[in-house]
Amino acid sequence: MRELNKKELIPIALLIVAALLAIYVYPLLPAEVPMHWNAAGEVDSYGSKLFHVLLYPGIIVFIYALFELIPRIEVFRKNIKDFMKHFFIMKVAIMAFMIYIFALTTLPALGYAINFNVFLMPAVGLLMVIIGYLIKFAKRNFFVGIRTPWTLASDTVWKKTHELGSWVFMAMGVWLAVVGLILSPKYLVWGILVPVLGSVVWMFVYSYLLYKKESEDFQKEPKL
Repeated sequence: MRELNKKELIPIALLIVAALLAIYVYPLLPAEVPMHWNAAGEVDSYGSKLFHVLLYPGIIVFIYALFELIPRIEVFRKNIKDFMKHFFIMKVAIMAFMIYIFALTTLPALGYAINFNVFLMPAVGLLMVIIGYLIKFAKRNFFVGIRTPWTLASDTVWKKTHELGSWVFMAMGVWLAVVGLILSPKYLVWGILVPVLGSVVWMFVYSYLLYKKESEDFQKEPKL
């Protein structure tokens, strides 16, 4: 039986926190609780309290299980193992973020009036900054990072794309953290979608151009 790594006590503790939070709030919640917020930060749909207290802990358990499974099924298994320290930090960061979202979505149901976007966007931005910093250490794999046909086909294209992509992710994280505070609800969706989609397209095209140049350079090399 595999010995438990002491570091694993951190995500296990997060699982316990999520479960205890669900158990604690369940009897305090009304029968119907807010489940979704629109761009203005207003509740626009409701669900049962049982669904609410099962949903977020369930997602957190799924995230934990997925991060445990990936190193075992990844084709480039050695690359994941070389990335394990940063992979672990990513797992903890995402799990902690989901616990925050669980608490944040529970507060309105308990009678606390909050501006959802003001509390949500800085947390999303912080998570993106963390992930952006971590992905520059990732090596080629099918699960973590900027996975395009061209980054997956070349270690060089993967490395160069992630060197730039790391800065793009972190800059986008800072932008999202600020945009939720400064933009009115009327423009918030556009303030998020346009730069995010633009960044995705940029990374996609950038990886293609790198691969194309690498292929052209390879063809120009003298054949022995």
